[in-house]
Amino acid sequence: MDKKYRKMIEQILLDNESFTGEEMKEVYKVQKKSLDSIEVLLGSLFIKYGIDGLLKMSASQKANSGFKEHLKTMGKELGTAEVEKVTSILSEVYSESYYKNGFLLNTKFNILKKEFIDAAVNTKYKEKMFSDRIWTNKADMIDVLHGSITDAMQGKTTIDKVAREIKNTFATQAYESKRLVDTEMARTQTQASHDIGIDSGVTQVMWSATLDNLTADEDADLDGKVWDINEDHPEPPLHPNCRCCLINIPYKGWTPTQRKDNETKDIIPYNDYRNWKSDKGDDE
Repeated sequence: MDKKYRKMIEQILLDNESFTGEEMKEVYKVQKKSLDSIEVLLGSLFIKYGIDGLLKMSASQKANSGFKEHLKTMGKELGTAEVEKVTSILSEVYSESYYKNGFLLNTKFNILKKEFIDAAVNTKYKEKMFSDRIWTNKADMIDVLHGSITDAMQGKTTIDKVAREIKNTFATQAYESKRLVDTEMARTQTQASHDIGIDSGVTQVMWSATLDNLTADEDADLDGKVWDINEDHPEPPLHPNCRCCLINIPYKGWTPTQRKDNETKDIIPYNDYRNWKSDKGDDE
């Protein structure tokens, strides 16, 4: 257990990251479909009213273009689809993290009730619900698209330029969606780890940061630190795309003996991030 426990706990995070990435492909497909629909609408406008790469439209033609209604419907569909998918992902992450931690701690636990999972999933991160963040992101995206298409309809921008702007807007939206779900996934996993720790009688937790050069300084500084489980202490995620986790210390006197060097992919004798970084510098 000493050799494998930490690695298996950290593997839960890796499994959750892989699961989340795979599940989010459905969200990105919906976004791609929406991008295609905008391009079709824009193309039809340029076919009808384009002259030398610019749109020449009367006031009535602009009013009857249908793009405002299209954007409104699209924003609602994208927001609804993402909220539903992220809710499903976080529910699965919470359940799997709770049960896997419980099995590794070799403790007895009750089957989670849906209302308990829902309460954990629907918890605010930095004073805001993930669903509210999703709807804010969609509203911001629709505003940007509205501005780009309005400029095109007023003859201020070419079809090539507005097409690039729209693609960039959707690319930004995909990144925002990924960052949000990764952050919420880390939050939900941390909650599950804490809950099973309390249920199992765990008294202490240890911070674990990834051993590579992508780890943020604030995460690296906490690596290996131990707190009482009920103590007021930092919890992942400290920031978007945080790759840290808390490890429940399974019994009094337990200390890790091995961990993974994420740069070499080797299993090495235990070292905290600061000493690992220092040794790596000495080797260079």
